[in-house]
Amino acid sequence: MAPSATEGGSISELNTVTELKEWLFGRVGDDNDIVIDDLQEDYYEQYELEDEKRGIRGSKEWSSNVTAIAQFEGKPKDLGPEWEWDGFRKCRAQGPRDNTGKLMGEGIILWENKDTFQGEFDDGIMNRTGTLTRASENGTKVTGKWVNGLLQGEIKETLVNTGWIEGYYKDGVPHGFYREFGHRINSIHTLRSMGRYYRGVLRG
Repeated sequence: MAPSATEGGSISELNTVTELKEWLFGRVGDDNDIVIDDLQEDYYEQYELEDEKRGIRGSKEWSSNVTAIAQFEGKPKDLGPEWEWDGFRKCRAQGPRDNTGKLMGEGIILWENKDTFQGEFDDGIMNRTGTLTRASENGTKVTGKWVNGLLQGEIKETLVNTGWIEGYYKDGVPHGFYREFGHRINSIHTLRSMGRYYRGVLRG
């Protein structure tokens, strides 16, 4: 028997359109439910293959990110010793370093536009886990993991209007399922939207 919306359960156990609708309305709108994780686990690979077969190229930002990382050759030689390079822009960083000079452990990054990062360096400045605060976007925050300088995997973005977005990234752009909540109404966060991205392109 398929699980009801109130019982939770995996979307892969649903048998009819009616059960799917019940599951969607019952779980997607519950901000305490890990429904996005279930969708990503059960359907991510299937939809990704379908988009590849359809020839979906991805957004300009995705293409630019992939190209930049493929061409990355380290810190530009014309940057002074007081500057770091995160793969895309110069910045200043503080934190412990290993015997080769790589940032390791807890630290911070400050960019010229006053964006900041605070978290854990895993293997140098381009591989880190923590929270990016975007001064250039009214202080919105993104918490997640950066791999080779690009946001990768599960993220949570806190918006200035008391709402937030939870979803998945790959190569620095949305890639996979997401949902967005707005401000509270009667002590309940309102679901604004949910859907799926492929390489930064909204697919549904």
